[in-house]
Amino acid sequence: ATGVLEGTGWAFRVAVHAPPEGVHGLALAGDVNWPLTVRTRKPGDKVRMSAGQRRLQDVLVDLRVPAESRDSRPVVLDASGTVVWLPGLWMPPPGRADVSGHYLWATPPGPSIQRTPSL
Repeated sequence: ATGVLEGTGWAFRVAVHAPPEGVHGLALAGDVNWPLTVRTRKPGDKVRMSAGQRRLQDVLVDLRVPAESRDSRPVVLDASGTVVWLPGLWMPPPGRADVSGHYLWATPPGPSIQRTPSL
């Protein structure tokens, strides 16, 4: 499975090996709650932490993500709607579940080739 998160430039892919350098990767547990969804944040999103759940908004503040960029960051959710990964920002704590042998790759947007004329 592959796709691009519209409006953000982030590309995603499920693969059977770890991602190359420059690409973020999440090793998927064997008991992952499929399907996974990639989107931007919504009010009420919760992040699964080792000590329970926290509001996504609070996690982004703790990670010092600027307010103006929070709505363009990708959020990966499991089938229950719980945030399981914030590519480039937060990884879930290592679990005790078996790894499935699959990885979710997240490629950040590359540098823009658009040139703006000087004033």
